[in-house]
Amino acid sequence: MQQRIRLSPIAFFCLALAAPRAAAQPCTILANAVVGPTLISSAISQPNRSAVAYNPTAGLYYTVDAGNNGFEIDTHNGSYTLVNSIAGGFDYRGCWWNEGTNQLEGNGYANSGIFVQALQGGTQYPTGTGAVILAAAQPDVQSVAAFDPDANEIVYYYSNAIYRYTRATNALLGTVPITGLPLGSLNWTSVAFIGCAGHEIGIYDYTNRRVLFINKSTGAYVGSCQLPASAPQRDAFGMSYSNGIFWLYDISSVPYIWRGYYVVDSNVGIAETAAMTIDLFPNPAGEMVNVAITGAVAYTVYDMLGRTVRSGPVLGGASSFPLDVRDLVGGTYAIEAASATEAMRRMFVVAH
Repeated sequence: MQQRIRLSPIAFFCLALAAPRAAAQPCTILANAVVGPTLISSAISQPNRSAVAYNPTAGLYYTVDAGNNGFEIDTHNGSYTLVNSIAGGFDYRGCWWNEGTNQLEGNGYANSGIFVQALQGGTQYPTGTGAVILAAAQPDVQSVAAFDPDANEIVYYYSNAIYRYTRATNALLGTVPITGLPLGSLNWTSVAFIGCAGHEIGIYDYTNRRVLFINKSTGAYVGSCQLPASAPQRDAFGMSYSNGIFWLYDISSVPYIWRGYYVVDSNVGIAETAAMTIDLFPNPAGEMVNVAITGAVAYTVYDMLGRTVRSGPVLGGASSFPLDVRDLVGGTYAIEAASATEAMRRMFVVAH
C-alpha cells in the first residue's frame, strides 16, 4: 500500500494536508512501527496533554491539555512547527477535526459535553472560545474520545469495551466488549480511530509498548504493531491518532513532545493524487528491492528510528533502479519520494 502526502511549498519533505475519506479502507498492520514526526509543545503545556487533531484544509495540527479550561491549545503547521498557543477555553479530554462539519470538536471532563472551538477566519488558529453543542454522554468522567468519520460516530475505550455514540445527538448506540487481547496493561482513558477495514480501533498496551488493533464491529483483537523501546509509556491520556500517525506524549524532559509513529501501511487519512507513484518488488526483500518512481525529484529511505539510510535524485521525474538492502538490518523501512509540492511514502520489509 502507498501513502501520499501533500506538502506545503516551504516544507519540502514534511507531511501536511489530508483528505477526508468516505469509508474504511484496507491496510496492513506493520509488525514494527516506523518513527515519524514530532510536535514540540509550548513551554507552559501540562503533562496530561490528551489529543491531537488535524485540520486538512489549513494543514494544521491542534493539541489539547486535559485538566482545566485555562490550559493551552497548541497549533502546529505542516512542518510540525509551533505557530500558536492560547488558553483553550474548555476542559478538553478528546479533540478531533470533523470533516463533515469542518469544525474542531472535542469532548470534555465529566458532564462538560461536546464542544466546538471557534477558529480565526484567516489563520484557522483557535480563539479560545466556542460553544457546547451536545450534552455530555461518555463512559467515564476522564474518557478521551475519538471521531469515526466513516459512521459519523464518537467512540471511546473503557473497561475492556468500545463505546459508540452518534455524533448527531451524542446518544449511546452500543457497547462492544473486546475479546482475545494478549497480556499487557492498557491506557485506560484513550482510544485511536485508525479507520482501517477490519481493524478500525487502536488501543495502547503501554507496558509492552505496542498498539493493539480491534475490529470495531465484533470487538475482536486482530493484531499489534510494536513501537520502539524509546516510546513513551502512557497509562492514561497522552495517546492519539490523526493524519495517519499514532501519537504518544513524552514528558521525560522539558519541553514536552508528541512523538509520532506510523503503525499501518495504507493511504488512510492521507491525501492522494495521481501524479506520483512508487512501485516496489519484491516486498519483503533479502538482497535487492526493485524501485520505480514517477512524478518526483528525489527519494529518501528511512529506518524504523527515522534515520536516513539511502537517498538520491529522481532525474527527469521518473526513475527505475535496484535498491541494495544487503547491508540493512532486517525490519521495516519507508521510502519517500518527493516533488516540490508533495511526497508519497511506502513501507517495505527487509528479511535476510
